[in-house]
Amino acid sequence: MRLWEKVDAKGKVILEKDAYHAIIVSCYRFANPSIMKSKWAEVQGILYGYNKDGIVHVTRAVPLAHLSSVAVEMDDNDYVLVAELEGEMASHDLFQVGWFHSHPGIKLFLSLEDVKTQAGLQAPNPLAIALVFNPIYLMERESDFGFKIFRLDDPSTIEIKFHEIPWEIAGTGDGFLKESKMLMHGVQRFLRGEGVFDTIQSRLDKTYKKMNSEIFGLKTYLQNKKKTATTEEIFNSFTKHKARIEKLFNKKRESIDIQVMLLDYLELKEMLQYKDRIDEIREEWKAYKQTFTELLMDVEKTIFDST
Repeated sequence: MRLWEKVDAKGKVILEKDAYHAIIVSCYRFANPSIMKSKWAEVQGILYGYNKDGIVHVTRAVPLAHLSSVAVEMDDNDYVLVAELEGEMASHDLFQVGWFHSHPGIKLFLSLEDVKTQAGLQAPNPLAIALVFNPIYLMERESDFGFKIFRLDDPSTIEIKFHEIPWEIAGTGDGFLKESKMLMHGVQRFLRGEGVFDTIQSRLDKTYKKMNSEIFGLKTYLQNKKKTATTEEIFNSFTKHKARIEKLFNKKRESIDIQVMLLDYLELKEMLQYKDRIDEIREEWKAYKQTFTELLMDVEKTIFDST
């Protein structure tokens, strides 16, 4: 029996899987085995969505800040950014339905400071939720999604009394947990340190250089082979080497696709500060995937149109 089947279903929460992935990426980025445990940071963010028939629908999770201490706090600039974000969400008929924060490596509960934060949200909105996530639970435990969702028993007091809320993640299948764990491997590999954009740009440049070299080499090889080989032999060589090059590119593409996707889950300040850079990387990679196909087609056309 799943955990959420044991609790009161009133006020159930439905998370969109993209919101869940945003929580995973933002929290695991600052607390994973590649970072000394003493430097693990807690993360805080906002949950946006809507309420319908007593059910909370979480459509977006926006990471705000991380802090290497026992609690997460926000500065004045963060509140200004949040105010702007609230306006954007309102234009899509979404509002803050709760908040999330991480407890890396420790149990899932609400501290006194968490209770104070939750009381401020739940008093005006009784369905408001607090999602607490431990990324280590998700990574190390076989069938644990790594989080719990809470509401206060009485938001008019600051007593540490809260209860667990049932939840589900919408539109997921049997392989979703495995997919989420794979995303964590991508975080640990690609979102390390401060040079996130330099890392991905270097990866892109090396990929362009490698694949262009492979295609140019194939073209040169086939042009030389035409001098002595039959059309059938040339075709067989082209088919063989084209398959090898496509296999190589597909392997690189899968990895870079993950790396580019992770840019969707940066903290709010990063997303705003580097918006143009993020857009450039996305467009550049999208364009090269098309260019790669066109380059291979050009080799085929050049070789066989003149045969």
